[in-house]
Amino acid sequence: MNDATTVDDATAVGAPAKGAPARYGLPLFCIVTMLFWFSLYTYVSFFANHVESKGASHAWAGVIIAAYGFTQTVLRIPLGIFSDRLGTRKPFIVAGLLAATVSAFLLIFAESPVALMLLRGLAGVAAASWVAFTVLFSSYFPPARSAQAIGTITVYLNAGNTLGLLLGGRIAHFLGANAAFALATGAGLLGLILSRWVVDNFDGSASALTAASVLRVVGQPTLLASSCLALVLQAVAFATIYGFTPVYAEGIGATKESLANLAFISSVPAILGNYLAGKYFVPRMGEVATATFSFLLLAVFTAVIPFTGTMAGLYATQAVAGFARGVVLPVLMSLSIKNEPDETRATAMGVFQAVYGVGMVLGPIIAGIVGDLASLSFSFVLMGLVALVAALASALVLGRVQRRGSQLSA
Repeated sequence: MNDATTVDDATAVGAPAKGAPARYGLPLFCIVTMLFWFSLYTYVSFFANHVESKGASHAWAGVIIAAYGFTQTVLRIPLGIFSDRLGTRKPFIVAGLLAATVSAFLLIFAESPVALMLLRGLAGVAAASWVAFTVLFSSYFPPARSAQAIGTITVYLNAGNTLGLLLGGRIAHFLGANAAFALATGAGLLGLILSRWVVDNFDGSASALTAASVLRVVGQPTLLASSCLALVLQAVAFATIYGFTPVYAEGIGATKESLANLAFISSVPAILGNYLAGKYFVPRMGEVATATFSFLLLAVFTAVIPFTGTMAGLYATQAVAGFARGVVLPVLMSLSIKNEPDETRATAMGVFQAVYGVGMVLGPIIAGIVGDLASLSFSFVLMGLVALVAALASALVLGRVQRRGSQLSA
């Protein structure tokens, strides 16, 4: 799928410190990554509808969906700092897989909105470990190829998402929601077993992390700018395709199978966008133009959602919006650690992912409240305007702070 994942690269860019043979290091890590995100996204295509079937309003459903982002926001910075201080990544990956498995299993028995909120929050605890996934995988590559490394691992993130959304939605359609939760449980458990052989490629020889170095990381202009833009990206995603787009789709006649198709059609272009971001767009257009172009696409094809009226039209909007998200996310993620040495990369990634976790919280909450007070249609238009602001910020601010960040790190 990507030439960054070959066996030769595994040997050349980072020999394992211990554990699995070098030639299995990258493929195994990619499989574990796919299973991790498969487990977390198997039920996302119908989760908002499932929550509302338990008696939740739009606003309450937004809070439940937001619990996933809230726990990530709270945990990711401490997790990144703790990982850097310990000099290890693998234990956090194992813990994340365990939390994903437990949350999916307990969803089988959850009946009340409060229980659903707590378990969705536990899934967010699992997703917080993505800090360790991304930093460990990028350590297998030289710094000059960090954008390609991030693009590669994001491909497998979205591959796991896509398969989970597609199979989970179809199984829920034919066998019910609990069957999809059971599928998520099985995927998480398999990933947990395979994580035994994940290679921890951080030798712990870097200098001890201090409060001053943490403050320096947090103050990096490029990190702050890329994090805020990612916040907007996730707010739009979790207000739409991972939030209320399925609710809108159901209102125009979608079945659970149609919802699975909707998620699939959104996710496959995202994988293509992940691949092309570092391979094509950034080398030819640069990071600023790539981010600006992606946010413009996202703005337009989010705002037009309520004007589609048919599933065919809705499929088209989500395909283009999914591609835009797929292009811009690895660009912003690679920028967040671009100026960081190995010993502070998990801290920087923790900050980045914690900030964009705020978007996971605010997006569905705002969309749910607006949906109750006005309409879901207006909430989609509002999210489109928010993405437009991000496009302008990318064009006017990102390049400037990127240059300033490079000067500070020199």
